[in-house]
Amino acid sequence: MAFSLDRVVPWGRSYDEYVRMFDLGPDELGGRILGCGDGPAAFQAEHHRRGGRGVAIDPLYAFSAAEIEQRIAATHRQVMAQVRANRADFVWITIPSPEELERQRLAAMAPFLADYETGRQQGRYVAGEAQALPFAADHFDLALSSHFLLLYAEAVPLAEQRQAIAELLRVAPEVRIFPLLELGGAPSRHLEPLMEELRAQGCGLELRRVAYELQRGGHTLLRIVRPVLTNEAIEALAADVLALRLPRERWTHQAHLAVGLWHLRRHGESQALELLRTRIRAHNVSAGIVNDVDHGYHETLTCFWLRLLAVHEAAHPQATLAGSLALLLRSPLASADAPLRHYKPERLFSRQARAGWLEPDRAPLPR
Repeated sequence: MAFSLDRVVPWGRSYDEYVRMFDLGPDELGGRILGCGDGPAAFQAEHHRRGGRGVAIDPLYAFSAAEIEQRIAATHRQVMAQVRANRADFVWITIPSPEELERQRLAAMAPFLADYETGRQQGRYVAGEAQALPFAADHFDLALSSHFLLLYAEAVPLAEQRQAIAELLRVAPEVRIFPLLELGGAPSRHLEPLMEELRAQGCGLELRRVAYELQRGGHTLLRIVRPVLTNEAIEALAADVLALRLPRERWTHQAHLAVGLWHLRRHGESQALELLRTRIRAHNVSAGIVNDVDHGYHETLTCFWLRLLAVHEAAHPQATLAGSLALLLRSPLASADAPLRHYKPERLFSRQARAGWLEPDRAPLPR
């Protein structure tokens, strides 16, 4: 069936709402963002004005600005009538009243309408559907679904939601979905089945409370991170390290983190540290890396990374090994320069730090 404008109720949210709904910080806003099902939201227009990079995709964008504006004018009063009839289903704090909500919604859609025709010509507004995205793999750094997936559980079957999420994870390594409720306010019927399937695929999953709530109970986003390695690949990597057959070029920062997580899960933090001391030294020798006062095994760095991995694991107790690694690699904790947030270089790279544990001199370790 062709997409029909007369069946759509366009309703757009502001840039600031997107920032709060999706917990967007400078790192996220600095990347290339896909908005899926954005409708007449102001986010992409304001993001572009601020120098951001992004694209919004929605079947609505097959129509002109004039047609969309006419549809907004024809439907916004019926939306507000429904809001007033169900006033108890909303939290009137940040937005204090239905009248203010109407004012803010109309104000949010105005910059979209002003930007739309130019943005469409520039490829920032693309007509299309989530289940068949017209973008290459990894074209974006982050994909957002605002008030579409999970919310319309009755209208969008589980199979279509599954397909849409797979497409979003194809074009971006991370997807955030908000809210996790259905239109009537109940938890989305698709949330648990989707999370179970995604967890089995090795995705990293996080339910994150955000600083936004208008629909009562709508204060949590679902964060999905595409797996970097499967559980089987991490097991094979650890086996190669233990068997002293991992080539030097594969002993990367990512491999260190994966092997560290594997040891932590199997043995706990204290025993993992004892094993890693022995096994990293042995692996280095097998790979032609000298362990001496200036090279090879580094006690302070090993202790530091294992502590960060333990903190990360404690925050994601339900993640699979692959899911935990996926979340970790999308986290500031995994940054190769993370130790320098806690140590001054002259202390971290000293012979004393290589030979034995030194406490941080810049910031304490997380607990």
